[in-house]
Amino acid sequence: MEKLYRFLKVTLVILYRISKYTFLFSMLAFAIFITYKMFNERPSVNTKEYLDAHGVVKGKENIVSIGGVVFKIPGEMDIDVETQGEIIPGQAGVLSLYYDFSHLLPRIQKNTPPKSRVRVEVRHKGIVHHDNWDMTTKLNKWQKTIPRPELELIEFHDKQFYGGWGYISFQVMEGVVTTPLQEALNFKCSGHPDYGIRECRGGVRHLDGIHIWFYFPAKLIPHWKAVYQRVNFNVRSLIVNK
Repeated sequence: MEKLYRFLKVTLVILYRISKYTFLFSMLAFAIFITYKMFNERPSVNTKEYLDAHGVVKGKENIVSIGGVVFKIPGEMDIDVETQGEIIPGQAGVLSLYYDFSHLLPRIQKNTPPKSRVRVEVRHKGIVHHDNWDMTTKLNKWQKTIPRPELELIEFHDKQFYGGWGYISFQVMEGVVTTPLQEALNFKCSGHPDYGIRECRGGVRHLDGIHIWFYFPAKLIPHWKAVYQRVNFNVRSLIVNK
């Protein structure tokens, strides 16, 4: 009888442990399944399915809300959207637009248009004041500063080259343009000291929390004012619930 009792006891312990680990295994398998399902049901960025999930159709007029600010984009404009997290039709975290400035640049070769496309990213970041946007207040950061009155810019060279944005930067001279939040307008550029600037980016923020970032090739630096004015005006003109 005692042997039978011990056998039943051991059997119960074994069954308990098996059931315990079976439960944990089942929970782990379920979590893996849900994660796999989520990532595989979410379409890849820059695909038709991704745009469809946002309710965006290229070549048609689109209505896209960025942080509650609604934009109406004409069908002739090239458009992309991006969202981190849940995708909701008619909304996006980032609205990307593209503008052609080839009319400002000469053709180097016949029938070969220059690289003149400007990519614009529209985001909603709210009102966050940054005193450090004025590069002239951080003189110890720069190896040298070069006034460029012919461009109405000040050129800043970083003391060290880290790669990425900002090894050379520009800031618009005081009084040349007025930004909505009375902040300095500057451009951080990417490239390499051996071959120069490749691309620059600038940004402007508005009272409704909309941030407009624009990326332009180095050849458009002499035309920065035309780029800024057209991009800023055009993007703001797309808002339908001012």
